[in-house]
Parts: sequence; C-alpha cells; structure tokens
Amino acid sequence: RTSVCWLLCGKQFSRVSLENGRAVILGRGPDTGITDKKCSRHQGEEKCDTLHR
Repeated sequence: RTSVCWLLCGKQFSRVSLENGRAVILGRGPDTGITDKKCSRHQGEEKCDTLHR
C-alpha cells in the first residue's frame, strides 16, 4: 500500500503530493505557485516518511 502526504504551501498555492519514501524537489514553478525570481526552481527537497512517525 502506498501512502501519500500533502505539503501545503499557503492558502494561495496548490497542494504538492509527497509519495512515501520518494524525494520531491520544490521551488519556483507551477506546482508550488511561487513566482518570485529570487527563489530557485530547485530550492529544496522534501521527503515523506509515514512509516517512522
């Protein structure tokens, strides 16, 4: 069974799906709704781990 977490980036931004155990690169772009050019397209990496709470 695959677990999915949701990363919420604020009221005006979309939810980003974080599949368990898989890293997702986040930054400026349509997935996060961030348009500020000071923010890189590859700003950070998030990983969901629902097995080790």
